Amino acid sequence: MNDRYKLDQFYQGKGTEVQYSSFQEFSKDVYDVENLGIVSLAMDFPTGTSEKRRKEIERKWIDTLPQLAKVKALSVRHRVKQEFFEAICQMPNLERLFFWSSTVEDISSIAKLNKLQN
Repeated sequence: MNDRYKLDQFYQGKGTEVQYSSFQEFSKDVYDVENLGIVSLAMDFPTGTSEKRRKEIERKWIDTLPQLAKVKALSVRHRVKQEFFEAICQMPNLERLFFWSSTVEDISSIAKLNKLQN
């Protein structure tokens, strides 16, 4: 069997994968997790969830992300736009960041993430 990750500079072997606590809508529980997964692509919501509701949820995440001091790893299954990215770049202790989808064009704010490793 071939190791498909042999050239991946971030993958450190089986069993080293980050286990994320996944959230779709904001919950006070996000303040207590180190590895946060945000799962909020349109297809992830129940059928009938309005665009207005999805935008309200996105706004809450944008307002909250900079306050999440315990979060060290963030996986975002969301179409990350510039404003969402700017909020991520204000997270004080973020070490690991993964996007599923993004329309971000200016990544200069990533320099603010001085603890970012991956």
